Amino acid sequence: MSDKEADMYIPDFYDQTDFECVLTNLRLKRVDKNKYQLPQEERQRTLNILQRALNVENGMDISPLQVTTDGVDVSIVGKEDEEILRLQQENLKNEQKNKISQLRNRAASRAVNRGRPKRPEPAAKITRASTTAAESKSKTLAAKVKLRARETVKVKLKKEGGRIIVSNKAGKPVTKLKKIAERLHPNPKVTVFEKDPTFETNIQIPYVSSSAHSKLLIRAILLKDINMLQNLIKDTTQICSLNTYRSVDVQLTPLMYAVLKGNHRAIKALLSVNKKKYCNPPETLLEYQRSGRYNMTMLGHAVKAINACRGGREGNNAFLKDVNFCDSTYPTVDQTVLKEALRAGVSMDTINLLLAENKEDSYVYSWKKDEILRQIHIAVRNGHHKLAGQLVSEAIDKGGYGFGNLHKEVLLYDRQPLSNFKSVSVIKKAQGNARITPLHCAAINPNPQYLTALLTSAPEYNLSDDNGWRPIHYASVCKSTGPLELLISRSINLEEPESDGNTALQVAALAGRAHNVDLILKHLIASEHTKKETAITVSLQDKQCVNAIDKGNKKSFTALHIACQQGYTDVVKVLIKHKANVDKMTNAQHDKLTPLMFASQKGHLDVVKLLIEHGAQVEMKDKKQRTALTHAVINGHAHVTSYLLRLGANPNSTDSSGNTLVHYAAAYGWYFCLKLLIEAGASLNLPNDWKITPLSLAFMKGHMGLVDFLVEQPGIDINVDVNNDSGMTLVMQALRSRINSSMLERIHFLVVKQKSDCKKVDLMGNNAFHHLVMSEVSEVRYETKMESGEERSETDSDIDDPEALSRFKAKSEEKQLFKEEAQQEHDALIQEITKLLLDHGCDPMVRNKEGESPFNLAVKEGCLLLVKMFLDAGCELNLDVSHSGDNILHYLVAHARNRKVEPMLQAILNAKCSNPESTPHQLLCQMAKMYNKNGHTPLLQALSALSTCHDEESQNRLLTFIKFLLDELGADVSAPCKDKDGKDTSHALHLGTKCKSGRVIEVLLAHKPPLNVFDDEGQSPLILAIKGENTEAVEALVKAGANVNLKSNDKDKISPLLLAAKGLCPLLAKARQPPEGLRCNPPRFATQTLLA
Repeated sequence: MSDKEADMYIPDFYDQTDFECVLTNLRLKRVDKNKYQLPQEERQRTLNILQRALNVENGMDISPLQVTTDGVDVSIVGKEDEEILRLQQENLKNEQKNKISQLRNRAASRAVNRGRPKRPEPAAKITRASTTAAESKSKTLAAKVKLRARETVKVKLKKEGGRIIVSNKAGKPVTKLKKIAERLHPNPKVTVFEKDPTFETNIQIPYVSSSAHSKLLIRAILLKDINMLQNLIKDTTQICSLNTYRSVDVQLTPLMYAVLKGNHRAIKALLSVNKKKYCNPPETLLEYQRSGRYNMTMLGHAVKAINACRGGREGNNAFLKDVNFCDSTYPTVDQTVLKEALRAGVSMDTINLLLAENKEDSYVYSWKKDEILRQIHIAVRNGHHKLAGQLVSEAIDKGGYGFGNLHKEVLLYDRQPLSNFKSVSVIKKAQGNARITPLHCAAINPNPQYLTALLTSAPEYNLSDDNGWRPIHYASVCKSTGPLELLISRSINLEEPESDGNTALQVAALAGRAHNVDLILKHLIASEHTKKETAITVSLQDKQCVNAIDKGNKKSFTALHIACQQGYTDVVKVLIKHKANVDKMTNAQHDKLTPLMFASQKGHLDVVKLLIEHGAQVEMKDKKQRTALTHAVINGHAHVTSYLLRLGANPNSTDSSGNTLVHYAAAYGWYFCLKLLIEAGASLNLPNDWKITPLSLAFMKGHMGLVDFLVEQPGIDINVDVNNDSGMTLVMQALRSRINSSMLERIHFLVVKQKSDCKKVDLMGNNAFHHLVMSEVSEVRYETKMESGEERSETDSDIDDPEALSRFKAKSEEKQLFKEEAQQEHDALIQEITKLLLDHGCDPMVRNKEGESPFNLAVKEGCLLLVKMFLDAGCELNLDVSHSGDNILHYLVAHARNRKVEPMLQAILNAKCSNPESTPHQLLCQMAKMYNKNGHTPLLQALSALSTCHDEESQNRLLTFIKFLLDELGADVSAPCKDKDGKDTSHALHLGTKCKSGRVIEVLLAHKPPLNVFDDEGQSPLILAIKGENTEAVEALVKAGANVNLKSNDKDKISPLLLAAKGLCPLLAKARQPPEGLRCNPPRFATQTLLA
C-alpha cells in the first residue's frame, strides 16, 4: 500500500502468509502501471467480511443476508478440515455438472436450429471406446470454459499444531515448511585457528608468489610490527607491490589498514618509501572469457550481464578477479583512502598526516584538502560528530563550502547553549556534501537538546538531503539513543527509505549502532501489538514488524545482511533476538547470498559462529552454487575455513562451473586454506567443467610455491605435457606470458623438475623457441606502444583531474627511473631461459609450417639478444627466404628505422661457420643482391624506407645501414626495381631523389650509379629531383655529370632547364652547358640570370 495516497496499492515485495489469511475476489481499479485503487464500497465490504470472520471465530452466528450481500461465505472458519474439504469438493462437482449440461443443451439447440436431428440420449454409460463425435465435441466445448482458479485446484488440508497446511494434488506442501536441521559430520582432523594465520599471527608461511608475499605487509600492520613492515618494504626480490588488496571481497590495502588502525608509524613508512625497482607480479596464463558487449539500442531496454556459460556459470573467469590487484606499486592517498578514513571516523591527526604527503606540491595538497572538505557528509552519516565538526570548522575558514556556524555548533557542542539563530538557518544547505543542513547534523549529536531546539524553530521532520536521508536516518547513526527517541516520540515513520532503499533500521546496522537497532525494533514490535488490537477498524494498511526486520533495500540487503557484512556482532545479536531470518537470501541479481555467506566473505568468525548457533544453514548455496565455505576460501579466511570444516562442511563442494574449494585456494594463493582442505580430505585432482585441475591453475596463476606444495602431496596427478586446443604444451603456454621472473620459475619447474619435453611442437609446427621469440616481440611492441602513448599524453592538455595527473606523473617517473635496470633484468632473464631450453634439447633451427625457424623469426623481428645466443649455439646463416621473398637483410631494413642494427650485423659476421666456402660475409653479399616479391633488393628497400622517413634519428640509422650495404656487402647500386612482371621501373638514384636531404645521393654517387637512366614514367633522376625541389640532390647530380639537356621520355619531352627556370637557373648556368632545348625567347629575368 502506498504511504502517500490512501487506498492506493503498488506491488512492493513477495511475502508468505497462512492460507486462511488470504482474501480473494477483490475488485481493484487500475489507475496507472503497477498502481491500483481500492474503491470505497470494496473497502467496506472487506471490513464486513473480516468482522464476520472474527464473529464466527468467537462462536457468534452470522446473518445469511450478510453472506448474500458480501458474496463471501465465512462459515467455514473454525470448522473441521475434513468437513470443509468435503463441502468444497461437492460444490465444485455440482457447479461443473451444471455448466457442462448447460453447454450440451446450447449445442443441441444450435443443431436443431440448423436443421440437424437431435442427438439421442445414451441408454447406458458410454465407455471410452464408444464415445461419439458429438460427445467429443461437447467435451471440447466444456474444456474451453474458464473456471475460477480456486475451483480448479484440488487441495488437501492437514492440521498441524493449530495451522492448516495446504498441499497440492500430489500431497506435497506448497507453503514454507519448517527448517530441517542439517546433518553435518564433524571433522576433528582439521587444525583449529581462532585467528587468521595469514594476517593475524606470526606463524611461518612459505613463499608462494610475489603477489601473495606482498600481502604480508597487511600482517605486519595488523600485528603492529614495524620492523617486519620495514623489512618487507626493503625486500625488492619477493615483493611486487606495496599497495595490493587483501582479497576479492576485502579490498583494503596496507595503507588503508594503517589508517583504520591509526598506526602513524606505518603510514609514514608506507608514504615515505624511496622509489626502487620491485619484482614483477606473476603473469597469469589464463585468458578472460568474454561474452561480448550489449548496447541498449539492440533491445530498447537494459539486460543483466551475460556470464561465460549458461546457468549463471563464471567458468575460469572466477579465478581472475585479482589480476589488477598489483597494478600500483606504491601507495598513494587517493579518494578511496580519504573516504575510508572518514567512514571509520579517524582522528584529525591521522587526516593531517595523510594530507602532509603532498604539502610540497601545493596544487595536489590543495586538491586533496578540497576533496576531503567536500566529503564531510560521509563522517556525518556514520555518526562521527566531532570529526565532522572539526572539518566543518576548517571548511568555514576556507570560504564556507555552504556551511554556517550552526552546522559547526550542533556538531561540536556537548552541553553549551547555541548562539542565536534564525529559523531559516536550520534548513541552510551546504554546497556539495549531499547538501546537509544543521538539522541533519543535530540528529547525530548525542545530546538531543540541540535537535529539540532546531525542531522547535523549524519543525521540518522529513527534510531530506540530496540522497533522501531524513533526520530519522541521521538519528539512527547517532552514538546515543537520545535523538532517535525524540523523533520516535513525535511519531516519525521509521520505515521511510532513503534513495538506496535503506530504512532507519538498515542505516543503524550499517553504522554498527546496536542500541539504535534495538530501540527501532522494540518500537516496531510495540506498534505492531497496537495495530493487532485495532486491525479491523483502524490500520489495515500499515506494515508489520515481521516484514520490517527482513525487508531489503534496493539491493535486497536486509539489516542482518549489512551487519554481517560489516562484522558488527552486537548488531547481529540484537537482530537475531528479534527473530531476523538468518537464512534470508538476497535477490538473484545479487547472487542470492545469505548472512552467513557475507560473514564468511569478510572473515568475521564471531558472526559466523553466532549465526550457526542460531540455526543458519552451513551448506546453503547461492546463485552460483557456492557455500559459505567457498566464500571463505576465495578470500583466504583460514580461521573461518577451519571452523566450517570442523563442523562438517563439505570440503569437495563444487559451484556451478565445477570449481572446487581446492581450485579457489590454488588460484588465489591461499596456503593455509589449501593445507586445511587437504587435512579435511579434499580431492586434489578433480578438474572443473573447463578441464583445469588445481595444480594447473596454481601454475597458470604463477603461485609456484603452491605448485611445489601440491606436487609433494601423495596421489597428485602431474601431466606437464598436456596440450590445449592449439596443441601448446605447458612450456609453450608459459613462454607466451610476459618475460619476468615468474616465467623463469615456471620453465625451471617444468623443464628441470618435471622433465617436460622441450622438443614438442604445436599444431602450427612451432616449438618452444618460436613462442619465446613471439613473446619477446610482443614485449617490444607493447613497450613501443606505451612510449608513444606517453609522448602523446605529455602533450595532451585535457588531463584536468589532479589525481589522475599525479598518478600519471608518478608512473612516468618510476618507469624512467628504472628503465635501464629493467632492461638489464630483462636481458638476464632471456639469457637464462634460452640457456635452459638449449640445454634440454630445444632446436632454434626447426621450421614451422610457414617455413620459419626461431632463428629466422628472431632476425625478422629484430630480437638482437636471441639472435646472438642462437648464433653462439651453432645456428648458421642460409639463403632461405620467407613467403614474401624477404631475406635477413630485408628484415633489417624495418628494424633500422627504430634501432641500431650494426650490433646484429656484427654478430652475424662473427658467427662460426662449419663450411669455409660459405662464410657469413659471403652469404650476406649474396643476400644483398636478392630481390623480394616486391621487386626490391635490400638496398632498394632501404632507399624506399628512407624516402618515407621523417625522423632525423631514423634517417641517420637507415643511412648508416645503406652505407654498410654498399661498402661492406657490395650491394649493386645499378640494380633497378622490378614490377610483378619482372620489368624495370626505377633505379637507386630515382629513389634517392625522393629523400629530403642530398646526403643519400652523395653516398650513392660515390659508387658510380647510372646518372641518365629513365624510370617507367620516362623521368631521369635529375628531373625527379627538380620536381621534388630537392636542391641538394640536383646540385650533387649536376656536379656528378648528369645531363642537364636530357629531356624526359614522356609526352611532355621537357628538359631540366625549363623545370628549373624559376629556382634553379643560376645552378644550370654555372654548369656552362648550352641550353639546347631552349627554342623560345626566355623571359627577361631568366635571360639575365643565365647571363649572370
